[in-house]
Amino acid sequence: MIHQSRKAWDSLFFTSLRSPLFRRIWQGPKSQKQMQGLHSALSAILHEPRKEVAALLVRNSRYLAQVEKFRNKQLPPSIVHKHVESFRFEQGADYQQLLQQDTRSRLVVSFHFGDFIYGPNVLSVFEGSDRKQYFLTQLESTAEFLANWKAGFGDTQPRQPKQLIASSTSAAQLLRLLRAPGTTLLTFADLPPGFGRSTQVQFLGRQAVFPSGPATLSVLSQSPMLPILNVEESGLNQVIAFPQLEPSLRSGESRKQKVQRLTQKLATILEIALLEYGWQWRYLSVLPAYFAVE
Repeated sequence: MIHQSRKAWDSLFFTSLRSPLFRRIWQGPKSQKQMQGLHSALSAILHEPRKEVAALLVRNSRYLAQVEKFRNKQLPPSIVHKHVESFRFEQGADYQQLLQQDTRSRLVVSFHFGDFIYGPNVLSVFEGSDRKQYFLTQLESTAEFLANWKAGFGDTQPRQPKQLIASSTSAAQLLRLLRAPGTTLLTFADLPPGFGRSTQVQFLGRQAVFPSGPATLSVLSQSPMLPILNVEESGLNQVIAFPQLEPSLRSGESRKQKVQRLTQKLATILEIALLEYGWQWRYLSVLPAYFAVE
């Protein structure tokens, strides 16, 4: 079982952040003509005038710079502490009750939305000290972020979730963690094309491709997924948990169909947030790439 699961997972894993496809997508348009093309594409996708799209992209760039500041620049502890105090997780008591009633390991599936760096850490504070916590990320945390984390969470969360680097973490290791009780594994559901195999979903009224890795891992390990979303509004950062998604198959449903159905649910959550708070999504500027249906 482990051998087959590892083979399935490895086929989904992206090979490197330095892949040519990712560089082409992430670097984005440079010339005026390419920028005009991006504005036209986003205008058609979002059904907004080009002028509004241009303003949205400027706002997005400024917002992301603020988010990244708390990861890439060591800040005075008072500033970091104030930032952490701006977060609200109104469902904290409900989440603690869920963990008490359902001790299974689970994937907490987040999006690169709002302050996606600190939001999941806020949620982890509500977990008991006996629960094992792991974050699956693409890049190792910087020394600046670790210092900021200690300044912001040190009093409420004495242990930092263990970071797993995707390129050096095997499928067998992830499955072993999730098959043991009392484990929380954080991963992300919205990486752009170029990060492994995708599945087709409906997104913004069109056929789009989204990464199927989180749903595949859920089905292979038989661990539920808990989608969360981070949104900033009026100076407050809200962490929102959505209903837990179960990995069991419906009658007559194949594993591929189950993965597609779970991924669709995740894409729908992102769509709702994108239409309301589009400037807070990290990958807004590469949105057209999601519609290059394979």
